[in-house]
Amino acid sequence: MRVVDSHSMIYPSSSCEIIPLHLPPLQEDNAGDCSGPLPSPNLTLRNDRGFVSAHLVVYLILAVIAALVLPTYIRIRTSKAYDQEEYQVAIRKPGDHILGDPVCLCKEGTEDLPFALLSLAAYQKKSDVGQNPTADGDLISMGWAKWPDSTDEEFLRKIRKVHLRVEVWSHEVDKKVAVTFGGTVFTNRADWRANLRWFIPTDNDEYSVVAKAFAKYFVKAFPVQTPGWDSTTISLYSTGHSLGGGLAQQFAYALPYDSETPLKNVPRVKKVYAFDPSPVTGYYSVQRRLRRHNSKGLYIDRIYERREILAYLRSIMNFIHPPSADNPSIRQLRYNLFPTRNPLAGHSISDFASCLATQLKHIAARNAGGPTVAPQTTQPITSL
Repeated sequence: MRVVDSHSMIYPSSSCEIIPLHLPPLQEDNAGDCSGPLPSPNLTLRNDRGFVSAHLVVYLILAVIAALVLPTYIRIRTSKAYDQEEYQVAIRKPGDHILGDPVCLCKEGTEDLPFALLSLAAYQKKSDVGQNPTADGDLISMGWAKWPDSTDEEFLRKIRKVHLRVEVWSHEVDKKVAVTFGGTVFTNRADWRANLRWFIPTDNDEYSVVAKAFAKYFVKAFPVQTPGWDSTTISLYSTGHSLGGGLAQQFAYALPYDSETPLKNVPRVKKVYAFDPSPVTGYYSVQRRLRRHNSKGLYIDRIYERREILAYLRSIMNFIHPPSADNPSIRQLRYNLFPTRNPLAGHSISDFASCLATQLKHIAARNAGGPTVAPQTTQPITSL
C-alpha cells in the first residue's frame, strides 16, 4: 500500500475498492509543532452535569409532592368519613380542609329534602331523558305554594334569552320564601356558556341576568306576594342544583339593598342550599360593597353526593382554600345515598331527592321499632 499525501486517498491493492480517508488539515504553531484541532475536554462533562442537575430537580419536586400528598392521603384513607354509610352524612365545617366523622343524616336530611325538591322543580320538567319529575306535588303536600309567573314580557324575554329558569315558592305557616334556580340542561349552549364564564367572559349570561334583572324583579314582587306578612319574621332562602347552585349563591350576594328605601323591608338571604354546585358563584361580579353587606351572617350549605363529577374538583380546591369560616359561613355536606362509580350518574338531583326521601323513611321506621340498621336504598326510577 502506498500513500500519496495527507490530503489524498489511501490506495490499497488494485483489487480493492477505493476508500476515501478524510484527515484534518495540519496546522503549524509558532513553535513549529504540527497538530490538528483538539476537542474541548469540558464539553461532555458540562452536558453530563446539566443532565444530572435536571434529574435532581425532578426528583426533588417529586419528593416535595410526595411529602405533601402522602400524609393527606393517609389521613383521608384512615378517617371514618372514608367508610361512610348510605344513611350517614359527612360534614366539612366552615374553615376546615377535611370532612368530619359521618353522622346520621336524619337531622340534616330532614332540613335538606324540601330544598332538594325545590331545586328539582326549578328544572321545570325539562329533562334530557324526557321524564317528568313530581316535585311540585310533593312540595304542595308539604305546605309550599309557588308564586305566579311574571307577566312582564320584557323581563321574560331577558331570562328566556339566556335560558334562566327560576321559581319562587313560599310557606305561609313557617313564613319561609325560597328562590330556586334550574341547573344545566346538557344540550343547552347557554347553560354551558354560564358554566364556563371563567374562561369565556361575558356580561350577558344567566349570572348577569340574575344580578341585573331578576334580583330587581324580586324586590318589587316580594311585598305583592307576601301581603300581611311581617317582614321581620320572614326567612328568605335560595337553592339550586349544579349551575342552579351557583346561581343561588349569586342571588344571595347580589340582592339589592338600600336602608333608605322600601328595599329595607325585603329580607337578606338567610341561607343558601346549593346541591352538587358549580364552582362558579359570581361573587366577584357583584359590587364589592353590596356583596360584603349581603355576606354578613349568610350561611351556605354546599351539598353533594359522594363521587359525583364535581366532588373531585371540590376536594382539590378544599386542600388549597378551605370553605369560608364566616361572612359567609360555608359548610359542605357529603351524602352517600346511591353509591355509583359513574360520576355523571352521581350528579343527578332527582336520584338524590328520591334516595334521601327513602332513607328518611327507613330511619323513621327504625326509630319506631324497625330494623336497627338502615336498609339499602332501592334504585330510583328517574334521573336528570
